[in-house]
Amino acid sequence: MESPIGSDQSTPTNPTVNSKKRRGRPPKGSYAAFGSDDEDDDEYYGGRSRRRTNRAPRPKVATQSSGSTVVPKDLYTHRATLEDDELNFGVVDPEGEKKVNELGYLNGGREYRCRTFTCLGRGSRLYMLSTEPARAMGYRDSYLLFLKHRSLHKIIVDDAEKWDLIERNIIPHSYKGRAVGIVAARSIFREFGAKIIVGGRRIVDDYWEGEFRARGFKEGELADPDDKLPPPGMPYNRNQYVAWHGASAVYHSQPSFEAQLPSAVRKRKKDPPKDATWLFQHAKATSAYNNDITKNIARKQATGCFEPHTNLLHVFQNSQPSRTEWTQVTSNQEGYITPKMDVLVALNPDIAPQVSLINVPSSVLASCPPHIQDAIRRRQDQELLQARLNGALCSFYKEPN
Repeated sequence: MESPIGSDQSTPTNPTVNSKKRRGRPPKGSYAAFGSDDEDDDEYYGGRSRRRTNRAPRPKVATQSSGSTVVPKDLYTHRATLEDDELNFGVVDPEGEKKVNELGYLNGGREYRCRTFTCLGRGSRLYMLSTEPARAMGYRDSYLLFLKHRSLHKIIVDDAEKWDLIERNIIPHSYKGRAVGIVAARSIFREFGAKIIVGGRRIVDDYWEGEFRARGFKEGELADPDDKLPPPGMPYNRNQYVAWHGASAVYHSQPSFEAQLPSAVRKRKKDPPKDATWLFQHAKATSAYNNDITKNIARKQATGCFEPHTNLLHVFQNSQPSRTEWTQVTSNQEGYITPKMDVLVALNPDIAPQVSLINVPSSVLASCPPHIQDAIRRRQDQELLQARLNGALCSFYKEPN
């Protein structure tokens, strides 16, 4: 029985193509490996055609970031040795060696952008706090500095060196319990070149001159155009990279007074006066402020000021008497009773327990030295006088029958 179409088929079938739709993302490189056509693309992408172009990929443009450096390509292929707190790879630039000596001191009138100092027990070699060159090169902290630049060696100072830095005001006293890292100034110059120099210029102030020339850098251009250079004759501000001088956001955690005000008040304070009565408004606000101060002082006059350090309630001096007035009265006036004034030491048993000496035996009194006997007799007289005074007061305040 013949087929109704005929013996020769007009549409041959492709045995390599599976008519069942595949699930999921197509395998990597499937189009390039198997040369799939547009029908296969529709199969993978659910019937949607996939746009394919023959354009070449866009070449990547090499850009130099703020903290990137230019060093010889084969620098890290050499085995590094630690010498004088620096990693020595055995590769030097003869022209760069003329710009810095072996202790880190710059030649030719060049200056570092960061603070430099000597360290206790390490001779005259110059060092930097690791956080300062890190911030100067655009890094958040020194961890990223040593992570990105493998030619730098971080040194953790011991307690004696740390206290020496504190006494010389290089680090604050609050750093006494923290790990303080330093780095040799010479290695910083070898790594960053003109970028660590005040007003540094390419190739002129770089250590690896030959490498910069080979890579096509323009000689004499500023290495860091964003650096704020001082006017002629003024010193460079090296404290701008010091954390406790404002370089770190940790020391700006306290909100300002304006930030604590409500938003409506802040907006009102920022808006400039739009009418001609600004002077009257200013005087009115000043008067209200003075009125608040006056009310506060009046309240303190009545209640006093509590001082927590002394645990006492202090009063204003102008509320206390400054003089005393005595008026002499003659004794022949009617109804006048001449007061009797006795000076005695008050004995208050409620404050502390006291020993009565009235009943001291005469034998004990005779055995004491003469000055002790006189003191005991004076104390006995005081106790008798106090007892008589207490009895008189009790009889005076006693209610009549």
